[in-house]
Amino acid sequence: MYINLQRLLISMKMNYSGNRIEIKRILSDLDKFVAGFVKILDGMKIKYVIVSGYVAILFGRTRGTEDIDIFISDMLKGGDSIRVAKKNRAVPNIEIKISKEGETEDRLKAAINGLELFISPIENQIAFKFYLGSEKDVEDAVYLHELFRGKLDTKLLVKKCKELNVLGAMNKYAK
Repeated sequence: MYINLQRLLISMKMNYSGNRIEIKRILSDLDKFVAGFVKILDGMKIKYVIVSGYVAILFGRTRGTEDIDIFISDMLKGGDSIRVAKKNRAVPNIEIKISKEGETEDRLKAAINGLELFISPIENQIAFKFYLGSEKDVEDAVYLHELFRGKLDTKLLVKKCKELNVLGAMNKYAK
């Protein structure tokens, strides 16, 4: 699988240090939708983390999505989830799920043109996308692995892949 990241990086500037990633690129309507929603969560002091497909999209991967997955640390009981969309629209939508213990604690701040979002660590994203295993998910995992090559915590990535029993998939696709 070949990804032309050089062309992408020309249109997007990214700085990754510690637990913060700064991105400069043109905001899409999807970015604006997500930013508007997390502004509400921030205003209510609800701790959240964005996971799954939107994370790859945030970093420039071109692919469609109908939903943005967000874990929150409170409010929902018994494994319920809530979907939120603009009035009279079904997509895109945000699916809010209750987080497992610690999922909202381990997060990165991603600032896109000054708009701040919290996402799960890239290593977690890669392992989880391999775990999901669909063609689109594997492509997301490989994309993130290539984009962040040299900046990943390899020990953490291997640990997460072992926990999800996907180390073989990572070794196969993310070379």
